[in-house]
Amino acid sequence: MKFRDLLNNDQLILVACQDCGSKTPVDPALPALERGLDADIGDLRSTLNCPICGSAEVELRTHSPVPPAIAVAAARAGERA
Repeated sequence: MKFRDLLNNDQLILVACQDCGSKTPVDPALPALERGLDADIGDLRSTLNCPICGSAEVELRTHSPVPPAIAVAAARAGERA
């Protein structure tokens, strides 16, 4: 997945630790500026550590901070206004 995809869909990168189980959301905007919008988010894996335990055994996932039902309702309300 590309940084462009995350930013277009208002998603965050979720850093999931394989050792302690913590999950930490990361805003993709800064890494996208540093690496380019068309860079793959998987490229970050080698540079990220778990912020809780420090482990390098992390998995990257996508995370949407707004549940889909709320996002749809907000979009419809905006269309009516």
